[in-house]
Amino acid sequence: HVFQTMGFFDSTTPIDSVNSWDDLLDLLNNSRGGFSSIEDFMLACAEDDYEEAMRARACLEWLGMIGDNKVPFPTEARSVVDVFCQLLEDQLCYGETERDMVCMHHTIGAEFSDGTIEKHFSSLQVFGTEATMSAMCKTVGVPAGIAADLILKGELDGKTGLLLPTSKAIYQPTLEACKKEGIVFEEHVKVEQQGSTSYVG
Repeated sequence: HVFQTMGFFDSTTPIDSVNSWDDLLDLLNNSRGGFSSIEDFMLACAEDDYEEAMRARACLEWLGMIGDNKVPFPTEARSVVDVFCQLLEDQLCYGETERDMVCMHHTIGAEFSDGTIEKHFSSLQVFGTEATMSAMCKTVGVPAGIAADLILKGELDGKTGLLLPTSKAIYQPTLEACKKEGIVFEEHVKVEQQGSTSYVG
């Protein structure tokens, strides 16, 4: 939120005269009121939330935009957002022994006329593999590939066009194929009745 308010996602402001991180921050500051210091500028962009402003400042220092260990400025970039994306791409890429993780958790509650309350929990955790496939790539690309395969094989009951995965003809074979690729949701249900609680799954 702070970075967006500061203008780091701006794709229209010319940056022809910007040759350093200090120049960029001055440009953003001046286009949004011209505060007396970058710290004041960030505090205003954090809506006077000091802790959030300091977290954003620490993040920019870690990325190498401010502080004593600045990284080179990407002079070939053509907009503010290009500069910021290039910085993120350079600084956030995985190291040789690093991998990503995708976590997802859903909680759905229902209350019935007899007073019974059910809570359905569904959780997913997938790790990427070093130097081969990220978890993000796997959890996005594999289901898309499975859906394309089902269409090509004509296994979607003749359905075509833009489809939501809310019918069994779509989600059942997709989930089964995802399971074989290690993409599996762990599910259980908590049932609360008068005086007792039980778990299913």
